Amino acid sequence: MSDIETTTPAEPAGTTGASATPATNTPPAQAQPPATNPPATPTPPAVDHVALAEIVEKLRSELEEVKKSNATTQKQLQDTELNARRAAVLAAAKEAKVKNPNDVLLLVDIGKVKLTPDGAVGAAEQVAEVIKTRPYWLDNSATAPAGTPATSAKWSTGAAKQESKIVIPRQLVTL
Repeated sequence: MSDIETTTPAEPAGTTGASATPATNTPPAQAQPPATNPPATPTPPAVDHVALAEIVEKLRSELEEVKKSNATTQKQLQDTELNARRAAVLAAAKEAKVKNPNDVLLLVDIGKVKLTPDGAVGAAEQVAEVIKTRPYWLDNSATAPAGTPATSAKWSTGAAKQESKIVIPRQLVTL
């Protein structure tokens, strides 16, 4: 009997039970890539907690120094920006021929002056607003086109100098 293969009635002839597939209408399964095992993580070396604590303290102190330096740099940047805005307003006031540009600086809203790579925007507008409210701040003693002061003809002649002399009589006081 050992020479004869035995088959079960559910299996077709010529197949063994281990390799037989049931007769169904299912499509063959997709081939899946072979599973790979993740690489083994190396064991970390022994940790020196004292050395790590020293490194952490060193980094914290460096961080505090950088924060202080950053605060100082921010303050310097704000001061420089404010000075540039003030300079732009003063230049616009001088260009508008204001008698005392520092007075205009006190009444201008510096926050409305914006700095750009091309220069300050809004300084001339701010000065113009102040001049509208205080036109008497303008310097009206403009020079003539030829560069001579704008004066009357009476004061430009030599005879006018004689007329302009004021003589204060001296009184002799005796006691």
